[in-house]
This record gives sequence, C-alpha cells and structure tokens, in this order.
Amino acid sequence: MKKKYFDARDRENITEKRYAIKEMNTDEFKGIISLLSIDGVSKPETWSFGGRDFTIYDKGMEWFRMMPEKGNYNSTAIIGEDGQIVIWYIDIIKEYAYDGEGMLYFNDLYLDIVAFPDGTVKVKDMDDLQKALTSGEIDAEVFRLAVNVKDELMNGILKDINAFKEFTLKLRKEFDYRA
Repeated sequence: MKKKYFDARDRENITEKRYAIKEMNTDEFKGIISLLSIDGVSKPETWSFGGRDFTIYDKGMEWFRMMPEKGNYNSTAIIGEDGQIVIWYIDIIKEYAYDGEGMLYFNDLYLDIVAFPDGTVKVKDMDDLQKALTSGEIDAEVFRLAVNVKDELMNGILKDINAFKEFTLKLRKEFDYRA
C-alpha cells in the first residue's frame, strides 16, 4: 500500500501552496474535507487517461478532498483556475490517520476511479490491486473491500454526476479563501 498525504507533500513540482483541513459532522456529510490551493509550480503536471489529457496541477488550481468517516475512499476534485471541476480522482483506501506531526494521510489500496464532469467514469489500476493480492501484500479480505467500495461508488454517488458536482461544490464553499 502507498502512504499518501493530503497536503501533497510528495508533489515536488508544487513550489507554493496553501492548505486547510476541516472535520465535518452534518446531516449531509460526516468526515474530513481539505483544500489545497496551488500558488506556484516549477512545472505543471498533465495526465492522459481514458483518451483524454488534463492538467492535475498548475498555478491557480485547487485540490478539494472529501473523505467520509465511513466509506474507505477519498475523493479529490481537481478544480481549474476558473472554479470548474476538471476531474474527480477517487482513491480506494484501507484507512486514514494522522502522523506524529498531525498531518493527515491515507493508505491507498491501488484501485482508483476517475470521473469526468460529462459523466464518464473509468476504473483505474485494477491490475495493480490484483498484483498486490497475488504478491501477498494484501489479503483476499482487503481485495474484496476495495472491489466492493468501487462497486458502491459506481452504483451510488457516481451514477448522477451532476448531483455529485453540486454536492462537491457546496462542500468546497466551507473554505473561505480562493487561489
């Protein structure tokens, strides 16, 4: 499993950033939300996936993360400088915790979902999850957890991408600063 930090400390090309995190406990959402505003980069990063090219970070972009208290996933809305969602990148996770410095991280289970604002949803890295099972890095129970969470998301919140977009942007308003 990969240990990933919410503040994107592993992204060497991000040279300036602002980061905020909140725990929420409302009727709509129980869990953790965070906002990473990218104020400077040495080089933007662009990905190709599902036949599309898109920038995942550049100056003026944001990463808005939602991690429900229960759900074994972390949804990152990558938001362009214009305030529009570019993609959602959803990591299926085993668990999350705070390190000794109080920074939030999660243990990634390899399996991811990429969702586009037009409603296109793609599963990513199923082969990596299978390799982790075959190598003994994870057991069958953890494998089933990842697959079940993926299925729940695909048949749940990702079925109506417009509602998911509204929900994401509504929660994003919890933060009062903007890049």
